[in-house]
Amino acid sequence: MNGFTLLFLAALAAGLLLEYWLLWRQARAVATHRDRVPEPFTGRITPEQHRKAADYTLAKIVHARASLAVGAFLLLGWTLGGGLALLAWLLEQPGFFTGLGVSRPSAATGLALFLLVLPVFTRFLAPLFNALSRRHEFEADDFAARQSDAGALIDALVKLYRDNAATLTPDPLYSAFHHSHPPAPVRIAHLSSRIDREPHGDEST
Repeated sequence: MNGFTLLFLAALAAGLLLEYWLLWRQARAVATHRDRVPEPFTGRITPEQHRKAADYTLAKIVHARASLAVGAFLLLGWTLGGGLALLAWLLEQPGFFTGLGVSRPSAATGLALFLLVLPVFTRFLAPLFNALSRRHEFEADDFAARQSDAGALIDALVKLYRDNAATLTPDPLYSAFHHSHPPAPVRIAHLSSRIDREPHGDEST
């Protein structure tokens, strides 16, 4: 392991720690002030609206933490994991250029070709990537529901989809390929299942 590799890993680790620390501070600040509307907004924003905004922000922070980890993993895969080395090998293959109609190979043309044809080969992996993204969305919804009220979140989702005029009945297979977020009925059903699982009242007494 040479010196630049160590420098790269140290910078990556330091950057990740910085971002996670900033997210932790943001989450702490939002949670601390969740139940108190800032003075300049008193009377303009209701406490319930302020709490919903705080819960939404906290849910996004959960997603941001996961995205940081995935991004670092992909970066390491493309660099130290040999992803770019594989790309370099591909650009050395004459058939890669001639097979795609290019008669004058070059590094710049090869990179452009790679970026153009990559979606052709990754299209069938879209449901997998979308499933991972949806998992994070469900985790964010669960976190928000634990911090507030699942019923209120359902009402907010219904209003959001009504305001955006988004379809509530997408084809499941189309959605699996093209939607990184779960469809509204799926998210609402997930939140409703939390309400059904929660105990009603104090059953211990």
